[in-house]
Amino acid sequence: MYDADELDIEVARLAADSGSSVTTIGDPWQALYKWRGAQPHLVAKLLEATTDRFNCRILSQSFRFHGTQMPELAAALRRGEKASLPPISSEDIDVALARRWRDLWRVGDNVLPLAFRNVENKSDAAIRVCCTDR
Repeated sequence: MYDADELDIEVARLAADSGSSVTTIGDPWQALYKWRGAQPHLVAKLLEATTDRFNCRILSQSFRFHGTQMPELAAALRRGEKASLPPISSEDIDVALARRWRDLWRVGDNVLPLAFRNVENKSDAAIRVCCTDR
């Protein structure tokens, strides 16, 4: 629901106003679609304006992850703490993505940082084949 735009939210409100049974599910920490018009702050307004029609229930755990690592990381980030995942061996991963080159160079000796662009020569083509073919 937190990725809803104004039209999505209005449809939910109209359905609730009509007496229809409406269930919405959302996590404000996972509102990702501002680029398509998501208005996460409007969800709170919808819930406030329709308290007689919507019951809010808090989910206390995620079924996406097992163990404590991800819930602990999420809780730290929500408290505004700077948090990071514990280090793992680069032998345990197949692909490493990073926003900055320097982060890729620190992943491990077996990881070759590679930018995506057109292959313009035989050397680039050979590197791509060597890096992607197992």
